[in-house]
Amino acid sequence: MFVRVIISALLLVLAIPAWAQPFCNNSNNFDVPDALEPCISGSGSIDWFDWYTPTGGDPALLGGGWISPGGDTTQLGPDEPFPFNTSTEEGTWEVFFALDEGGGNDPDACTFEVDLTILSAPGASFDVVEDGICGSEGIEFDLTPVPGQTYSWNFGVATNSS
Repeated sequence: MFVRVIISALLLVLAIPAWAQPFCNNSNNFDVPDALEPCISGSGSIDWFDWYTPTGGDPALLGGGWISPGGDTTQLGPDEPFPFNTSTEEGTWEVFFALDEGGGNDPDACTFEVDLTILSAPGASFDVVEDGICGSEGIEFDLTPVPGQTYSWNFGVATNSS
């Protein structure tokens, strides 16, 4: 509950100018990607909290959130993944980290932009035409491809086929 109240308070101060975020801008503790293109067939999640690695006396992560291109906010706890699915809004999202500087001070917010594009998992199917596993002829497959898609087969023997 306390974390949710702090995160809610952070939403009011997210428009912090760059000069007010010296830790955020000068820190090697953040590894936030510029873009994400997850490939899913239903739903997934992003462990955004792994993008911050505090060292020594660095502030603790209280929580954070994702703000969609349309302005909708998803608030998350410090170990709560960001959920998404194939209907999640695509575009530039603002990801914020709520950090506890200690000493009874208000939490600081570090914000980053991430371009999110949801890719659909390929939907190819195949049928076994000839099963030569008992002999030496090999195995033959018929691929039923999705138009416009390319595929690569990896049979685990250090070679690929397409």
